[in-house]
Amino acid sequence: MCVSLISVIIPVYNVEKYLYRCVESIKNQTYANLEIILVDDGSPDNCPQMCDELASEDKRIKVIHKDNGGQGLARNSGLEIATGEYVTFVDSDDWIADTHIANLYSAITENSADVVIGSHSVATDTENITPQQIRIEQKVYSGKEVEEEILLSVIGPDVSFPKDVQIESAVWGKLYRRSIIAENNIKFPSERIAVGEDMFFNALCINFSKRVVAINEVGYNYFENLKSTTRKYNPLRYERTINFYTNTCDLVKKCGLEDKISHRAERTFLLKLRTAVKLVVMSDMTRKQKFSEIRRYLNNETVAAVLANYPIDTFVPAIKLLAKFMRSKNAAGVYYLIKFREAAKGQKLLKQSLKIIGIGK
Repeated sequence: MCVSLISVIIPVYNVEKYLYRCVESIKNQTYANLEIILVDDGSPDNCPQMCDELASEDKRIKVIHKDNGGQGLARNSGLEIATGEYVTFVDSDDWIADTHIANLYSAITENSADVVIGSHSVATDTENITPQQIRIEQKVYSGKEVEEEILLSVIGPDVSFPKDVQIESAVWGKLYRRSIIAENNIKFPSERIAVGEDMFFNALCINFSKRVVAINEVGYNYFENLKSTTRKYNPLRYERTINFYTNTCDLVKKCGLEDKISHRAERTFLLKLRTAVKLVVMSDMTRKQKFSEIRRYLNNETVAAVLANYPIDTFVPAIKLLAKFMRSKNAAGVYYLIKFREAAKGQKLLKQSLKIIGIGK
């Protein structure tokens, strides 16, 4: 049986501790007809040499060495040389189950789809892996369903949806027909200009797709790396978060969704805003500096306008209270509520960890 070539694109930066685990999981796939593209994004550690070593051991592996430009642009470099009929993405600190790509391939070919949306598992290490149930109906979406049930949900969930994320915006855990990307010149924007580069890429791919299939494929292991740069405060995140909303509004217009988007884009922006402010609160700055930075967010015209327009009473109680503090520009309320919530999470995680190792009830 003739099987299609699948390109697997892996951006690589500062992950020498995890790179072999990631690549070995891809090499060991039951679906073997792979083109594995490692994009060394100017990594300062031993990753460049490791990539070359891996390529010398497996003819399926190609390596790109480039100046550092961020994950989005690294993926674009991978797409430029990809030759597979289909494309999937793996982050270099994550790993995948042996049948992950085979399951995605079966779904896309058996249903003549352009994109497969899978789920994932969250992993703190190779032993503690928690599967995540997909939050949309598992079926083939076609015609108007692609726009109304997939595209809109990629941009953001409706206010009535209980979770802040309905379809995971990350590009991993999915499989794309490469012609959709190439023929429509779809590229990742730089995360150094705006956060959420994956969402924009996914939305454009879905916008040009005729058939999309959703399956509860949990073989992608997302590693919760507490040292990741996305978990650390960056003073540039303020501008990048504001730019996210501006770019989302432009995307909505490009896809002709102005009359259908409702509060979806606002809801996703408020999620990004909460994440950015939480990173401020949990940073190493002094409390005075944190209050000043929180006020900078809350005094922004875009932030104020979205908070004023969004029906915050639809949020769960804790998020509703936080949104009210934000709307009233109460920096102290925002700060202490986030500190309290994070401390409570820490206690819960501590109890769970003690239980796992046999200490405590």
